Amino acid sequence: MTTKHYTVDPDLTGIAERQLADLEARRPDAPPKLVTTVRSDALQNLQLRATVEGHSFIADEPMAKGGHDAGPAPLRYFLGGLVMCHQVWFIKAAVRRKIEIVTLSGAISAFSGALESTSDEALGRPLSRFDYDMTVESPAAVDQVREAVEEALRFCPAMATVLQATPLRLTLTLGGEQVHARTYGGR
Repeated sequence: MTTKHYTVDPDLTGIAERQLADLEARRPDAPPKLVTTVRSDALQNLQLRATVEGHSFIADEPMAKGGHDAGPAPLRYFLGGLVMCHQVWFIKAAVRRKIEIVTLSGAISAFSGALESTSDEALGRPLSRFDYDMTVESPAAVDQVREAVEEALRFCPAMATVLQATPLRLTLTLGGEQVHARTYGGR
């Protein structure tokens, strides 16, 4: 199997540098800034259509859970968004650091906790842990790649939010060798 070499548009370097510098310069007391709004409409049974910025996608539950399996379940989109958000910010951090990326992939797993009461007596079943395996092929040094991975954890708003409440065990494989394993965040 031939691995396709990952490419980056030269314009991305300037865009990433400006965006990261703007975020670093943002004052802690600055008012919240709207990121995006996603609309969801129920179609039938457990099937939903989300629309955002000109795109739409269907979510549904598997047939065994009362759906028609017309699309991934909502939690799957959440996990996909989480890993892809981190990868986008990793790419931006890598571009800014002039790290060549040959290939990039990731797999994230979620583990659920038991029902628990909250202070307002509502019941919830929070996710208790995420395991995220990130694989990078790059000629860059391990420390450079690890620093870009950790910068992406700070800049990715999805990861930053999740890490406030739930631990994430991140394993980094570089050049076929596991080079970093650490648990971030959590209560």
